[in-house]
Amino acid sequence: LFLSIVKELSESGLPIYILLAGPRRHWLIHHLQKHNISFSYAGQVTAQDDYSLNLLSQDKIGELYHLIDVNLITSRWEGGPRCVLEGAATRTKVVSPVIGMAPDILESRCLYDAVDSAVAILYQDIKNDFLASTLDSQYSRFIADFIPRSNIPRFKELYQHLEKIEPFGSKKIKASFLVSRNVLQRLQYGVKKKITGLYSKRTRNY
Repeated sequence: LFLSIVKELSESGLPIYILLAGPRRHWLIHHLQKHNISFSYAGQVTAQDDYSLNLLSQDKIGELYHLIDVNLITSRWEGGPRCVLEGAATRTKVVSPVIGMAPDILESRCLYDAVDSAVAILYQDIKNDFLASTLDSQYSRFIADFIPRSNIPRFKELYQHLEKIEPFGSKKIKASFLVSRNVLQRLQYGVKKKITGLYSKRTRNY
């Protein structure tokens, strides 16, 4: 997705410059060079696996966020992605597919569902600063919902009745387990008996 988006932007004649960071960018670096798309890589280029070599510290990542205009996310699926939180925290423009927690933090104008819509968002931002108005609201959402301090009261409320919850292994749970196990044993016996009967019947027929 990333290459398709930036390739289309570059072919449109827009002034784009790519900043890459992190390990295992070999394929992308090769194709950016192949298509003559200008970029810099915040790491050491090597033909070997570079995970330990080019894994950046959080401080370094923070510095890079302040160098870019837009953080383009192109994952097809994510649990986070973490860079949505990082973008909101650093008041960096973010363009992302509708994955993970992105819809919970980002404004709808930052989200795309295809290469064409991503290109359209970025085109508008390059031309008229389309995403500038999203920064404050996304930062506020991040502070309100996604930092430990904001979630302490929620966890207190969640766990305030914890002592009233019956622990695993109580008599009630054991009894329920024994009933379930007895039911399962009876079912297994019935199935076994049925199969044995069918097998015996077939043997007699032959």
